[in-house]
Amino acid sequence: MKARWDTRQCRERTMQLLEEQLFCDLYDTLKDITTEYGEPSPAELWDEAAARWKPLLASKRPQTAVEMLGEELTEAYGERGAFLVLMILMYMLVTMFRPSEDSPYRPFCEALAAATHGHPLLKRLWEGVRQTEDEEERAGRKIGVVCSLLADARQSGEPFSLDTVEECILRYPTFELQQTALERANNLLMGTAWGTRSAKVFQKMIDKRQEQQERREQRQEQMAASVEKIAEKPSVVIDSVQDVIADGGKKIVQNIITDK
Repeated sequence: MKARWDTRQCRERTMQLLEEQLFCDLYDTLKDITTEYGEPSPAELWDEAAARWKPLLASKRPQTAVEMLGEELTEAYGERGAFLVLMILMYMLVTMFRPSEDSPYRPFCEALAAATHGHPLLKRLWEGVRQTEDEEERAGRKIGVVCSLLADARQSGEPFSLDTVEECILRYPTFELQQTALERANNLLMGTAWGTRSAKVFQKMIDKRQEQQERREQRQEQMAASVEKIAEKPSVVIDSVQDVIADGGKKIVQNIITDK
């Protein structure tokens, strides 16, 4: 079994990793599980996964590579710890690359999904992560495009997909979040081919905001027209308010009068 970190190491590394959004998405659920079962800390498991994704993607046989990795991790961390590392690894790849049907990363994600399928902790882990993602996004903190994985790829000179960066930015629900993500991407990817695309992405953000505004105005106009139409209809008269009260408020008025 692999040597465990001491408390000081775990605390210091956790504080560093809490600056990274992907780790934050996983941290609460991982902490609950690792504490309950006495597994290595979330920071230890995260660093293990972070060290594995680039060598894994270099393999030409995803299924075999994941199977061998699972065996190695089981020797180092045991069955449950190996499962957690593989799940972190899959979350990293899915979030960073968002692999489509024809993506070269999809076979690796599918192999990882197969390796973790049916584990007793699978549902608990995913549900916890999804809940945290929602909370982080509502709080305006979920800017995954500046995750440590992309930063590491940039520093190492390895190729990354500009389409993925653009997609990450444009998927945020508000213009403000998109603008924050764009600014951070510009800083992170300064001096790369992203520089020529940034202005185009910003224009797409403007266009998207305009489309959203136009849709809101259309909905408001439709609502106003509906209210006006309803106002022109004869009122439905309830013969006796006392009858409604006596009926416990359950009396339902049906067959609303329509225009003649």
